[in-house]
Amino acid sequence: MWFKSTAVLVVATLLGGLIGWSFSARNSPAPPPIPRPAPVQPTPRPTWTTGDFLASARKQSLQAKQPGFNPLAEKLADWTDEEIIAALNASLHDPDFALPSGAASGLDGLLLGEWMQRDLDAAIAWFDRLESVSTKSRLASALSYRWPADKSEQGLAFVLANRVLFPETTAWSILTKVLEGRAKQGPAAVENFLRTLREEKIEFSSEAPGHFPDHFDFATLANGDEFQQLWESGDAKPLILAWHSQNRDQAFDWLVENHGVKSLAAIASLADGDVLGNAKWLGGKVEALDAKQRGEFLEEMRETWTVHPTNLVAFAEGIADPGVLAEARLLGVQSVFAGQTHQMMPLLESIEDPAERIAILENARPSALFSRYPDYRRFDVSNESFLRRKLAEWHASDARIESIISRFKP
Repeated sequence: MWFKSTAVLVVATLLGGLIGWSFSARNSPAPPPIPRPAPVQPTPRPTWTTGDFLASARKQSLQAKQPGFNPLAEKLADWTDEEIIAALNASLHDPDFALPSGAASGLDGLLLGEWMQRDLDAAIAWFDRLESVSTKSRLASALSYRWPADKSEQGLAFVLANRVLFPETTAWSILTKVLEGRAKQGPAAVENFLRTLREEKIEFSSEAPGHFPDHFDFATLANGDEFQQLWESGDAKPLILAWHSQNRDQAFDWLVENHGVKSLAAIASLADGDVLGNAKWLGGKVEALDAKQRGEFLEEMRETWTVHPTNLVAFAEGIADPGVLAEARLLGVQSVFAGQTHQMMPLLESIEDPAERIAILENARPSALFSRYPDYRRFDVSNESFLRRKLAEWHASDARIESIISRFKP
């Protein structure tokens, strides 16, 4: 009733004002025109170049890679703890936070992360009081990722006490921070950590195990029982890669001596860093092995390098011996059967004599790999067009071109 009365009053007031204005307007002289100010010209925005865009993208990418990076950190800097707690409590009952496709999905983890940086004990106490296991499980990844590195041992204790919340590799970030802290103490401390993981049946799967201090004694760690256990279970690769990034020659020698040349596959196709530079370095190292070892290594890499020959091309650049280089080129020709003609062509064109290139293609035979995996043969129309053009540039006769093309077609 009050609302209606108020509305009537407001409307009446507005109408009265309009009527009065209308009467006054009809009986008053027209006011002098008000001069219009010149329009304010907006400050021109600088035009972004491609370089500006790429620089901004790289900056954001670097920020995102920082441990515990929180994209809301600047916005939350002025929030009080009470405001963060209130927002977290509100998120518990909002489907936009809980549903994977919700408009606020993941924001509760960012709020929790900010609080953890300010007061870890209080944030964990709040987390412990949550009654919903599903809510705890949803926040567990954020909890692990944003756990302060300087309190990693406390994080390990939390994981051990809450195993149900950390299935499979959910705790990888906390475990990485623990490993980095133990690495500063030396191989024995790392081995004790690995023993804890094994005894507690905690999987630690990460391609990037974290930062090890300079001159860490990987050889001592690798000769210990826990490292051997990791090797046998197939989980030693992250530590091998960490060793390789610090002293790749030492890691190479240890692999060959302890597990044979086939084990070099662990460092043959790195996922980050100077991938092609590493492949070139590996070419020089493998070149120094005996013929039997080289053959075993190339056979181990056959499938990977046939389907993805880019690393093989770089590998060959590190080889100086003509005989060893010929072995790599023969493997590279298999990539033509796999439809990777463009990618492997630099390897073939490293042969100075075009007639020799033609002869290699003319005598190529598909390896047994294609018998096991027929779908790998993908020499298509674009490969055919490209190879025809190359063969013509090398002055192959029409008959030889047709013979070579028919050889590579599935």
